Amino acid sequence: MARGDDLILKISADTSAVASGLAPMNDALDTLDANAHEASDQLSKLDKMNVSPTVDVDIRDEAIAKARQDIERLRDDVAHGVEMGLDTRAAQREISSLQSAIKKLTSEPETVEIDVDVDKEAMADALGRTAVQSPLVPVYANVTAAPASAPQDIVKLLVQQVTGTVRWRESVAAMAEAGVEEFVELGGKVVGPMVRDITDRATATSVVTMNDIEALAARL
Repeated sequence: MARGDDLILKISADTSAVASGLAPMNDALDTLDANAHEASDQLSKLDKMNVSPTVDVDIRDEAIAKARQDIERLRDDVAHGVEMGLDTRAAQREISSLQSAIKKLTSEPETVEIDVDVDKEAMADALGRTAVQSPLVPVYANVTAAPASAPQDIVKLLVQQVTGTVRWRESVAAMAEAGVEEFVELGGKVVGPMVRDITDRATATSVVTMNDIEALAARL
């Protein structure tokens, strides 16, 4: 065999060796990127819950459990990546951000002394001076997760919700079960994504800007 042929074979062998060495590294990078992206999506959900005035307990717990799984998976990826000499700083930032978001959701809120009886009496008094008419469509009460149409029932339920447990998840599920196909969130983009987590039978639209309002009005 000519010397040139030997050189070609050597270069080919070296290239194959490099390629075989890069394959695991590329696989590790792909896994790290995919898991970091999934963790980023979960972080967005947690951040929305942290700014929401009401968060369903079941949804919160599911989100936290999923975030903790993402943290453990990313920790494994980071350890593997460090061994291979990969840049894992982005993944480490995601871990830190997820941990902070979980801490916010699970921390005890500041205790505020309130007189719930006074608050309920104030609500009952205010509603007693308000002319409540029958709604054109059933109104789902978040304390019963059931529809109400009679004005006297709606007033009673509004008073109960001052101190009652918010059954938001059950309310959305009940509406979907009853045939509601579209949910509209006014003024934010917090509960819309949560609706899609509860049911896949309906769509959820968040209306925030004037363009959103006009688009919704044109569709109705």
